[in-house]
Amino acid sequence: MRRLAIVGVAVGLTTVTACPGPSPTYQPPTVESIQVSPNPAAPGQTVTVVIDARDDIAVTGATPNLVTTPNGARRSGSSLSCTAEGTPQEDQRHVVFAARCTVPTLALNGTWHLQIHLADGPADPPPGTDVTAAFEVAGGSDDREARGSPTLTPRRR
Repeated sequence: MRRLAIVGVAVGLTTVTACPGPSPTYQPPTVESIQVSPNPAAPGQTVTVVIDARDDIAVTGATPNLVTTPNGARRSGSSLSCTAEGTPQEDQRHVVFAARCTVPTLALNGTWHLQIHLADGPADPPPGTDVTAAFEVAGGSDDREARGSPTLTPRRR
């Protein structure tokens, strides 16, 4: 019984001390601007979100991790084949990221939201920050009138 108590205390201390939080002086990355194009987008098009980000130490990455559709459905960024690339400006403290996601061919019309996680360092793990970009989809699968569809009139024989 005594051994079990010692093991329990050791596990508890390891859990508490294994993942220290960020330092009290930690500053998350800040976003100077977000641009989305094209807006509105059509189903099958690639939407590009450009994020101009800064950090006091370094902006180390961007991950498109969550997409919310107009009806509130949430999907992972990978389900829309999202990618992100960063281009350092004067140094790693100022980076411009371009996140690209392909709108599904059967997409709902309306406002979509893409959440992108900006990582910074060298904290272990760095908390970073999440930013959300909104874009419109038009010409989607729930259009009331199909474009260019012929009207058929039945004939009696």
